[in-house]
Amino acid sequence: MADVTGERMTSNVAQSQRTIDLFPEIMLLEPEAAPITVVLRSIYNGGRRRKTNDPMFSWHEDELAERIGINDGGDTAAALAIDAIDGSVFADDDLVFVPSTGEVFRVTEVAANTLTVIRGIGSTTAADIADTAEMYIIGTAAAEGSDSEVAESNNPVKVTNYTQIVKNSIEASASWRSTANESTPHDWGYQHRKEGIEHEKTKELAFLHGSPSADATGGTPGPIRTTGGLDHYLTENIIDAGDAALTETGFEDAMRAWFRYGSSTKTLFASPLIVSQLSLFAQGKVQTTVGTTTYGVRVQTYYSPHGTLNIVKHNLLEGEQSGNAYVVDFVAGNVQYRYLDGSGAPGGSRDTRLYTDRQNPGTDGQRDEIISEVGLQCGLPKTGGRLTGVAGV
Repeated sequence: MADVTGERMTSNVAQSQRTIDLFPEIMLLEPEAAPITVVLRSIYNGGRRRKTNDPMFSWHEDELAERIGINDGGDTAAALAIDAIDGSVFADDDLVFVPSTGEVFRVTEVAANTLTVIRGIGSTTAADIADTAEMYIIGTAAAEGSDSEVAESNNPVKVTNYTQIVKNSIEASASWRSTANESTPHDWGYQHRKEGIEHEKTKELAFLHGSPSADATGGTPGPIRTTGGLDHYLTENIIDAGDAALTETGFEDAMRAWFRYGSSTKTLFASPLIVSQLSLFAQGKVQTTVGTTTYGVRVQTYYSPHGTLNIVKHNLLEGEQSGNAYVVDFVAGNVQYRYLDGSGAPGGSRDTRLYTDRQNPGTDGQRDEIISEVGLQCGLPKTGGRLTGVAGV
């Protein structure tokens, strides 16, 4: 047992006691193996990386009141009771504009999904309202001297996800670790790098396709938790290309939906097939930039009147997923990389680390292990979206 004289440092403590953060080194080796993880941890304002105190973590989602209701069944110009698919959108004294006819009517009472109304307000004229026609709330008109309106509000919705334990091991006999290699680096170091990249790819695939779950009884020896990914949380603005190639007009139509809510700069993680098709669009709209803060992830930028879309090629979107892409709003801050690290808990951080000497006592060899306990937070699905069904040309 070696004694340490003076200050204990990383160079003189027992190396088996150290835990090593592999993330920067792994990402420098093959950054495009896990681009979502790289972007979350590296690009925007020092990354979107945040601790969670518990394996189960939650966030709240809320949005402004809906202003568009849909007619149910159609109504004639003479009707004073108008049916809506969802009457809860409307309230007494609402002024409602029907874009398809130009009429404005005023709501005097709401009973379930039936609106009692006064038709043809001002210079507008009552007209037949077609089934599924939009009815747009443009404001309220209260009577002079009337009492105050009854307050209406919505409670935020709680959304939950879990951290998932991901493990990769590297193991070799003492003899092999002491045997010279013709290759550089030695196989022991090479296997660490290789397993590190596989580890990041496993996390990346969970962030794409995972479904949140917590099984308290089915695991051995303890609970098993899985984290939900973009497939689970991005439920809005899903644009289906219909097994056809992308067109510039169709892509601009999709941009309108993707940029209706959230920030004016978003990121598209796209399959190689989609990136190839986007590269054929007008030269002035697609530019390529490579920033030093991206750990080598190549970013193209698509410029549109609706917003700026950073395009990142995702090589894991292949095979039957080659027609898919994901739109993520990192700037708004509602998409984050979460890792278990209870404040002051003795175990410390469970973000990606290498743990050495995990073999059983007496084993004539060494086993190291890469462990992460991480999850994805993906809130406010209306700020993102997906693209599916893109076919080759």
